[in-house]
Amino acid sequence: MPTFSTSGSKVLEISLFKLTALRAGAFPAIWLFVLTSNAADLHEMRLSYDRWGALNATQSPINNPVFLTRANFLSFRTVFSSLVDELYVHDIGATLPLGLRHTAGFSWMTLAADSSLASFGSATDEERYEYEAGLFMFSYGMRPWGSLSFGFNLNIVREKLLGEKEHIGFGLDPGVGLELPTHPLLGRHSLAVTAQNAVAPTLSTGEPFPRVARLSLLSIFWDEAIESDIELAVENPFQIIGEPRSRERERWKLSGRLGYRSPKNINVHILAGIGESGFSHVGIAGGLRLPTYIYDKPRNLTLEYQHSRISKKNVGGPSIHLGVEVGNHRLTAEVLMQKAFDAYNDGLYWDALLIFGRVTAEYPNFVNNDAAAYYMAECQLNLGMYKAASFRFSRIPKHFSHSNHSAGAVLGLMTIHYREGRHDSVSTVYRRFNKMVASDSLKNHAHYLMSQAHIKRGKYSAAAKLLKKIARNHPDYLFAQHSLVIADMNTGRSDAARRRLLECIRREPHSNTERALINRCRVMLGYWYYEHRDKVHNWQTKATDALSNVPRYGGYFEDALLGLAWIRLKTGRWEECLAAAVKLAESKQPVVAAEGLLLMGYGQFVHRRYDQAIAILKKAESLITKERIPTHPNETRCGFCDELDSLGIAVDHLARKRRRPSVRRDLAEAGERYGLLKRKISACRSQAYKTDRNFVSARRIPTLRNDIHYVLASAAYRLQQGNERAKPKLNRQQKRIDKKIEGLENKIKNLESLLRYAP
Repeated sequence: MPTFSTSGSKVLEISLFKLTALRAGAFPAIWLFVLTSNAADLHEMRLSYDRWGALNATQSPINNPVFLTRANFLSFRTVFSSLVDELYVHDIGATLPLGLRHTAGFSWMTLAADSSLASFGSATDEERYEYEAGLFMFSYGMRPWGSLSFGFNLNIVREKLLGEKEHIGFGLDPGVGLELPTHPLLGRHSLAVTAQNAVAPTLSTGEPFPRVARLSLLSIFWDEAIESDIELAVENPFQIIGEPRSRERERWKLSGRLGYRSPKNINVHILAGIGESGFSHVGIAGGLRLPTYIYDKPRNLTLEYQHSRISKKNVGGPSIHLGVEVGNHRLTAEVLMQKAFDAYNDGLYWDALLIFGRVTAEYPNFVNNDAAAYYMAECQLNLGMYKAASFRFSRIPKHFSHSNHSAGAVLGLMTIHYREGRHDSVSTVYRRFNKMVASDSLKNHAHYLMSQAHIKRGKYSAAAKLLKKIARNHPDYLFAQHSLVIADMNTGRSDAARRRLLECIRREPHSNTERALINRCRVMLGYWYYEHRDKVHNWQTKATDALSNVPRYGGYFEDALLGLAWIRLKTGRWEECLAAAVKLAESKQPVVAAEGLLLMGYGQFVHRRYDQAIAILKKAESLITKERIPTHPNETRCGFCDELDSLGIAVDHLARKRRRPSVRRDLAEAGERYGLLKRKISACRSQAYKTDRNFVSARRIPTLRNDIHYVLASAAYRLQQGNERAKPKLNRQQKRIDKKIEGLENKIKNLESLLRYAP
């Protein structure tokens, strides 16, 4: 430690100290200058004050400026420390996050000596020393990539002693840190190293401050309930410029801290350390962290007290710290947008909706608010909140006239009109969309939506013209080809329909929806071969190949099994047909079960077991008599829709408000309501899917009824005819028996007469 002499042979020293910020935020490092006439006492007093550095090292840049990157708010702090009765240290500081990767810190510290220093050296009561010391520090930290951090402290030292000319010195502390991978059991750890006084400030004597290397390991366990840090400080480890070591200072020091934060945010810490000369200090600290929320951002007001005692010395003192967080969170609008997009891409539309709404509420001048509003409407669309989504989509072209999302918003309106069955409105919005500048992807999807509206209204030729415009690499291409199959079949282009079905089943699916559509195309292709068996060579093999590739887990397995059963019936493979028919008869769908029973009854009819055929066919007749052709699901509105629309409007209003406590409560209640509605939504959608799946097959009900009645009547006729043919045989047998009986009776009569006249 540098020393200098004054008149009266008094030896005074300036000692370099660190002061650490509290856990409420990361605060810049500060240099503490203490005036004393005894180097040994100075060293012990430095330890009593330096414990703040160990107490809050997890978020403080004191031991390493890279810890500034942990700050999320603009934060202020003030510290008061009394080392002894005559010396008081006052410190104020602030930390300012800059974007996502940068943080700046500012600090100012002063030292006050209020009374005589005679008790510290050979000065008399009449001798008083005038000393002024202060330090301004600028600190900076950055996280360039991953878990690696860099930072530095720029120190400006000001001192004035005994009326001499004011002296100013400059210093620099560089540092680097690395966050180790987090483990659920082993906790989170940060390793850091700093070179204090790498560029050392120089005192009026011309001597620089000593250089110190600090290695820190900071650890957090049990969801931040347990904190610990271990720090090794080595003075001038490489003997830079041959600086001699003071005898009063220890070459190395190892200190540690173990702290606990209770669920009620009460902190308790135990501090200890050892040095070259043995056990150096012990201390205890406690405090309160009072969390509060402003606009859904956590803030902290922190008050802590510490008292440390130096081993073997009657030196120590209390310290009090007060810290507060203000301003916006480091999570800027860009970060919120990224979080919202992550939730949106993961299908978490409720979470994404609230985050997009928060962006528009908390950052009204954000340059990408048009995207936030658009994707907010997309989330509402995916959640089934059509009324709120329609309102949000319609406002985007008005409020963001030059936005790239205007065409997408109009396309969103088309989607809502189509899903609610308003096909005339789809045509109106489509004409409006065609006047806008839009990407090819949006144009292809608009063509697809308009074509579906045409198909619903039976305009197959108009639909085919639009479907042929959809590019091969567009996500709607496979669905467009399927729709073209329907259009071709309804316009008499059966060969074109077969070619498109073959193209569909050869494509590689990229989603469960595409996989289900390909299975449906396999069923349609198998049925096409069956219906055109007179015109197709080797139709049995082709139809069987298409239907056999439909997996059991898909929703079209029973349709494929039904087709296979009829093919086996036509080709005379009775045992295989009967096995498939038995499985079909167990179906929960009455139409499919009736077809299975029809096949079973027909098989019995072919084998001339007419009585068994009649029993099976009557069971099929009872099933099909109760069935009616269902209404298509897109033509009806589920009962939950009105309630969901009301909830959607309320959530839209809440999501665009700042997150005050009342707003958070209302959003939580809305989430619970949506959770209850979700079960109704799932049940309704499941029923709609079943109805949609049964819609085509249910149209076979009239034909199926006729087939059952025909086979039933045929079996009954054959059974009756067989009974009529059996009657003549019975009559002839009876006559022969009667004749035999009559002959026997005559013989008996003759015998009786002979006996009567016997002697």
